[in-house]
Amino acid sequence: LLREANLADNIRRRTLDLLRKTIQSARVIPKRLELSGVECDFDYSKVDTTGGFGDVFPGTYGNRTACIKVVRSTRSQTLDDLIKKNAVELAVSAHIIHENILPFYGVWIFGQKKLAGVSEWMENGNLHSYLKFCPDTPRLPLIADIIAGLDYLHGVNIIHADLKAVNVLISSERRALLADFGISRVVATVASKSGTLGTIFWTAPEIFIHDLAKNPDSPRTMASDIWSFACTCYEV
Repeated sequence: LLREANLADNIRRRTLDLLRKTIQSARVIPKRLELSGVECDFDYSKVDTTGGFGDVFPGTYGNRTACIKVVRSTRSQTLDDLIKKNAVELAVSAHIIHENILPFYGVWIFGQKKLAGVSEWMENGNLHSYLKFCPDTPRLPLIADIIAGLDYLHGVNIIHADLKAVNVLISSERRALLADFGISRVVATVASKSGTLGTIFWTAPEIFIHDLAKNPDSPRTMASDIWSFACTCYEV
């Protein structure tokens, strides 16, 4: 149902919220999202970026180059622990379909306790590095793409929570696609929360003050996303 391009926004929003609640309760990843045929050599010299969520490697899925984002784990964490902690983000990511959102293929479970999200690989890298190599690139079309992607997320009650140029990827058609290499995307009927402050230069003042003065569970909101968007515009 969620893969229907013409699905009404209100139905998509309610369906995503139901999916979130179901996954949050069951703490499992739907079997249909588990991928086979994924290959990766895990060469750390080829790591594209390192974020709070995991390490990103180039790999293959079928006959396509893919982005393999391996969830970090501690020695004491089991595979079941990792699934319970990340099930909501991974399941919801698989149902976010928009031309300005990085396509997400599914979940790869490998080794004894390894878990990875598999997405489309973007050869042009992120917006920050792309503009360094192509400084004459028109900025406004890319900003418009970011607006479209963020508007879609907010339209289905999802808070990005870590918007900045390094989390915007550039497609082969030179379009901007929102991605997330830091704080988890969470469907939100109320403010989402994360114990990670994130990069302070893109963080709304109220979030930063909340983190320092009250407790580590600071609410991310659509308004704080807009602050981060404005900072990203200035960055670009």
